[in-house]
Amino acid sequence: TITAKATATMAPATAPAPAITVPSPPPASIPAAATATAPSPATRAETFSPWAAAGTLAPRIKVLSRYSGGRCTMRSSFDEGNQYAWRCFIASGSFNDPCFAPAAQSGVTQVACSDSPWSGAVIVSLAKPLARSSWGTPGPSAAKYPWAMVLANGQECGLIEGTAPLMDGVTFYFGCTDGYASFPGTRTEPWTVNYTAGRSSPVTPVAVTTAFA
Repeated sequence: TITAKATATMAPATAPAPAITVPSPPPASIPAAATATAPSPATRAETFSPWAAAGTLAPRIKVLSRYSGGRCTMRSSFDEGNQYAWRCFIASGSFNDPCFAPAAQSGVTQVACSDSPWSGAVIVSLAKPLARSSWGTPGPSAAKYPWAMVLANGQECGLIEGTAPLMDGVTFYFGCTDGYASFPGTRTEPWTVNYTAGRSSPVTPVAVTTAFA
């Protein structure tokens, strides 16, 4: 057996071979910075109307009931941001609010009253045509107090008619599909509400995806 030492002695006495340059491996890639979470889109503001452009009831609207002999004498108290929204009375003396007149129509003899964009409508035939189809352009602040909202958690919310519940120091003016929501904060986008699923549930901030006037 030839030992390692003998092997070294048998090697020719020549100049050492030049060192072979081995290229350095490429530097490790620097990890890209974590992609920042895209900000939520701005709240979309829409004006609700149950009427088609021609002044006929939109096909998507389900008629819940009909009354005749109604009158509309004042602007809606529940949807101040919609220039076509009215408070209307029927023969029994009860009222519906908001009731929507067709946009830009004259001689309006029917209005459609809805509790929310997702409910059906009560059709009220008027004893005499509306004096005008609209009440003028809403003020800039009116849009900050929507009549209905869709939240980022999928909840559909409409204004509560009557006493709004108070929980954890927050007044909840909107009844939602499954819970309650406050009026939205509108200084930043998207608008945000305080939302709770009920009295025993926590109050959490939720973005508003769509606000209806």
